[in-house]
Amino acid sequence: MPRVAVNGWFLSAPYTGSGVYVRELVSALSSVAPDIDTVVIAPDGRGIGCHDSDYDWGSYTPIRPGFGKLGFEQFVFPRKARELKADLLHVPYWGACYRFGQSVVVSVLDVISLALPEYRGGLRTRLYGYLLAASAQQASAVISISDAAAQDISRYLHIDATRIHTTYLAARKYGAEVDTTPATVDDVRRRHNLPERYVLYFGGFDARKNVESLVRAYALQRNDAVAETPLVIAGRVAEDHLPRMAQTLGVADRIRFVGEFEESGKPVLLSGASAFVYPSYYEGFGLPVVEAMACGVPVIASDIPVMREIAGQAAILCNGSDPADLRRAIASVLGDSDLSGRLRVLAAEREKRFTWQDCATRTAQVYRKTLQCTL
Repeated sequence: MPRVAVNGWFLSAPYTGSGVYVRELVSALSSVAPDIDTVVIAPDGRGIGCHDSDYDWGSYTPIRPGFGKLGFEQFVFPRKARELKADLLHVPYWGACYRFGQSVVVSVLDVISLALPEYRGGLRTRLYGYLLAASAQQASAVISISDAAAQDISRYLHIDATRIHTTYLAARKYGAEVDTTPATVDDVRRRHNLPERYVLYFGGFDARKNVESLVRAYALQRNDAVAETPLVIAGRVAEDHLPRMAQTLGVADRIRFVGEFEESGKPVLLSGASAFVYPSYYEGFGLPVVEAMACGVPVIASDIPVMREIAGQAAILCNGSDPADLRRAIASVLGDSDLSGRLRVLAAEREKRFTWQDCATRTAQVYRKTLQCTL
């Protein structure tokens, strides 16, 4: 039986996209690919909180910490994989080792640092980017999480498109304990002082997420349904820039910053929303959109290639960088119950296309194809 060693660095960040990806993928691989021995290698302690009854990790190998991310990627992980006699290495994020003795599959979730000038950073960041680019170029296979991301990977990393394989992500698994009944939604609404109707955003606050445009949309003086429906922004805002902006624009009373929300409570928060808005102008996949669709919430998102691919006709797509267009889209959903109802049905149906079993099945196919070329 071939053995695949998986880099588990992001096990300790289960609420990030990379953390969700490695947790859900490895768990699903155990059921869809019993012919492959999957071993997760992570620094000791980085799996804490991850080994619960909802996940099947197969073999998990913690190793002594005391090194940084770069050292783990380039030296510790491949060395431990050799000790375990792994036939193939999988790095489920853009951080593969540059020199190695085994075949490597690397998942490049996005190429933000190359595609967006504002993310290129200083000299250290750019040097690290060059290292990652070189490691991806010499990998045996590259996995992307959308066709849009695959096109950017090919364009910016100069990798032949035939070496890139798309495996879609899916909504994260919260477990059977999550209750989204109306009574539970009402209870969460009361505890967090949420209005009966609200528009919801969560998904990060860095520049590409374009949350400022959403705040500006609420500042436009219009007599529409948006004026009557507050915006709820969930997540830890690192600085008070957005609250200050809302105050300056005179909409502090229309925008609620609820801070970090317990992860298991997000389906409840979504289920109580009248709409979910995601104005990001660059994504590798857009996991929050699929999670919103999984809850049957009407989705409004930026009209960018990956959103057209992932959400399709199940969402209202608009110019997320234009506050006026963004507000028109939100108002159209809030003010038309028939449209809202159709979007709820379409969202729930669309989300069914994205499963972790399918992601794992496609990933296992990449493993097998790569192994056939090396064994």
